[in-house]
Amino acid sequence: MESESKKIGKVTLCKSFWDTMTDGKHILVNSSAQNRVIRLVKDYTKYNTKDDEYLKKSTARLKDTIGTKAVEDLINKIENKDYESVAHFLILNYYDKLYSYSIDKYEYDMSVSSDEVDLAVSKILEYYDNAEKEI
Repeated sequence: MESESKKIGKVTLCKSFWDTMTDGKHILVNSSAQNRVIRLVKDYTKYNTKDDEYLKKSTARLKDTIGTKAVEDLINKIENKDYESVAHFLILNYYDKLYSYSIDKYEYDMSVSSDEVDLAVSKILEYYDNAEKEI
């Protein structure tokens, strides 16, 4: 589960789920900026490359966090379909800063790169298979 808070938007996680998430095993899954850009562009533009209003409105809401000039530049890039530059900027200047706090609050039982998804899955499954044997 991504480093979420107890409340995600208007939804509050139930106590038992929250407790399991915070008290359970923690695996840090990381990825290179390049692969994250590819995934973000694919996920956010796959069905909606003709009308970018949603992306522009969402970006405009970041004005207080990343500044007016940055928002204007990003909206211009969205209008020019330069989604890779938008994703790269937001990864480095918004998301990584936002999640660094929550990443630092846990001790991780393992860390794995998701750049090669099948390899990451194998490593995580191996970790859990070994953990079950220890019980």
